[in-house]
Amino acid sequence: MNLFCDNFIGIQLHSSLHLNLSYPVLNHQWNLSIKQLKNKWFQRLVSSKNGIYTEYLENYQNIEYYGEISIGTPPQTFYVIFDTGSPYLWIPSKMCDSSDLACQVHHKYDSSKSSTYKPNGELFYVQYGTGIASGFLSSDCVHIGSLNIVDQTFGEVTHQPGQVFINFHFDGIMGMGFQQRSQNSNPTPIFLNMIEQRLVDKPVFAVYLNLNEDKTTSGEIMFGGIDDRYYTGDLTYSDVVSEEYWMIKIDGGSTALIDTGTALISGPTEKINNINKYLGSIQVSNNEYIVDCNKIHKLPIIEIKINGKPIQLKADDYIVEVRKHYL
Repeated sequence: MNLFCDNFIGIQLHSSLHLNLSYPVLNHQWNLSIKQLKNKWFQRLVSSKNGIYTEYLENYQNIEYYGEISIGTPPQTFYVIFDTGSPYLWIPSKMCDSSDLACQVHHKYDSSKSSTYKPNGELFYVQYGTGIASGFLSSDCVHIGSLNIVDQTFGEVTHQPGQVFINFHFDGIMGMGFQQRSQNSNPTPIFLNMIEQRLVDKPVFAVYLNLNEDKTTSGEIMFGGIDDRYYTGDLTYSDVVSEEYWMIKIDGGSTALIDTGTALISGPTEKINNINKYLGSIQVSNNEYIVDCNKIHKLPIIEIKINGKPIQLKADDYIVEVRKHYL
C-alpha cells in the first residue's frame, strides 16, 4: 500500500539569532524582535517559477539561516538548517529524555500523531564539529513549502549531549550533502529523493545569501534550478572532487568544502594564522581571533580564485561582529 502526503500551503524560510554548529554560543536571546515577529507572519510564501521552487530567507547578523519544514500527516512544523556539509535530516523526538535540555526547548516529532509514519528503528548517530546528535531512524512525509517528499527517512534524535544545541533557534538539520555510503546508517538524502520522485525538473539546487540584513530578500534556497536575478554575466563552474562532500579545488593547490551549515571560513592552520597575523588580529582561543572594530574599514580584500575566477572578500565578508568585537 502506498501512502501519500497531504498537500498544504507553502511555507517560508526564516533566519534568527545566528549561532551555528561551528560558532560559540554568545549573548543569545530567546525573545523575537518586533521585526522578526512581523516577518514571521507577513513573509512571502514559497513560490514556483519555471520549475524552480524558491523559499525566501531572512538574515540576522549574517551567521545563521534556517527554514521551516513540516513532517507527517497532519504536518508537524520544525525549523532546520539547510546544510550542504552533511547528508542527514534529523529532528528532536518526543521520546527524548526529560534531562536532554536541547530537546526540551525545541519542537519534537511525535510519530503517534502522523498517519503516514513508518517505523525503522535503526540506530542513528551523527557528529559535527562542535556537537553530537543520536537516536533512531523513522520514515514519514516531509513538506518543504509545496514540495511533498514521500517516505523520507530521517533521524529522530533522543540525545544531544552538552550545551551546543540548547541555545539554537532551529530544531534540527536538513542535510543537502551526498549519501554517505561508508556509514552503517545510510538514509537517502532528501534532495536525492526529490529527484527520484520527480518533484524537480532539474537535479539542481542553489543557495543565495544576502549579507545586507535590511533588504527585503535576504536570501533564498532554490530547488530545481537557479534564479538568474542573483547573478550577472556567466556562471563559473568547478568540478566536485569528492564522492561524499561538495568539495572543489581552489587555485593554488587547496581544496574547499562548500558548507552552508557554518558561517565561518576555515583553512589550514598555518595559512589562517598568517592571515590573522597580517590583519593584526588578537587570538582569544585556539580557533578564534578578534580585531578592533575601528579598524575594519582599513582591512584588505582577501582574494580566492576558483578556476581562474577571482572571488574578492571585503572585511564585511570575512569578519563577524560579536559583542562589539569582530571575529
